[in-house]
Amino acid sequence: MMDSQTQSSVSNYSIALPTMEFDGLPVKDIESLRLLEIKLLDPATFKEFALMVSRIGGNGAANFVDRAWDEILSVNAKASCNWKGAKRKGTDQKYGLENSTVTAAVFKAVLDKFSGSDKNELTNFTKLAVKHAPGKQRKQNAAAAVAEEDEPLG
Repeated sequence: MMDSQTQSSVSNYSIALPTMEFDGLPVKDIESLRLLEIKLLDPATFKEFALMVSRIGGNGAANFVDRAWDEILSVNAKASCNWKGAKRKGTDQKYGLENSTVTAAVFKAVLDKFSGSDKNELTNFTKLAVKHAPGKQRKQNAAAAVAEEDEPLG
């Protein structure tokens, strides 16, 4: 049994725990997101992912949610998502974030840090995080096309 002096000196040291690598973030497409979802079905992997998300941080729940989604999903992946997975007029079927294990990990990380927030609030922040992605995607694609045209063919 440790005496109080030994215990306090031990508590001054931090122990580096192994962390999993989540390569491929932000995910570029829905197929990669589906693969991440499958990985997160393992409780230990889910816990580690939620810890990784908690390290993203933010200066408020809304900022935290927005920064987390920016780290997890590329603009192209966000453009292919919405909350319910509902198909929009003139677009492909969207990937639903409502029942996603990735969403559950983001919400866990945010609620651990901002306990005054609730799931309804986080739902709205998530919807906003993906809402304007199709427009951003169009702008990125247009800029890339212009950049290609400007390159010399030499």
